[in-house]
Amino acid sequence: MNRACTQIKEHFVSMNSVTMTFGILFPSILLSASEDELHATVESLAKQYNTDISSAFPTQMMSSCFHS
Repeated sequence: MNRACTQIKEHFVSMNSVTMTFGILFPSILLSASEDELHATVESLAKQYNTDISSAFPTQMMSSCFHS
């Protein structure tokens, strides 16, 4: 029983980490975040995953989200 509780807790801690890292990509967050918040978070994400995400990603994201 103790082991199951520990595994469940670890699972939720991991899921929370994923949500905190990639939450900015959730549609509801994209719609409600300010332009400054979005830019800062996307830039941070691109730096954190610089081998996987192009340095152009923040600019692309901003132009997609705030396209007039």
